[in-house]
Amino acid sequence: IEAIAAQLSPDEYRGFLKGNVCKYLWREKQKGGLQSLKKAEWYLDRLIAFEEALVTPVESPVRMDQETIGTSFYEKAKQTAIPDA
Repeated sequence: IEAIAAQLSPDEYRGFLKGNVCKYLWREKQKGGLQSLKKAEWYLDRLIAFEEALVTPVESPVRMDQETIGTSFYEKAKQTAIPDA
């Protein structure tokens, strides 16, 4: 996901995350069951963190600045990744 994020604009990366949430929710009944729901959750968590990083401190008491979302975000993402079966 780190390599993908590096290649995309912020809007494209947001769309990538949102598209994966939709994909895994859509195929949950037909293909992946609980694993698909967990994958959707994984991508949704990253989309939420990405969106929170864009919110100014005045708009939200929770603020993830670029430094916070940078390395630690990607390290956590790698640790919690659910590989495709």
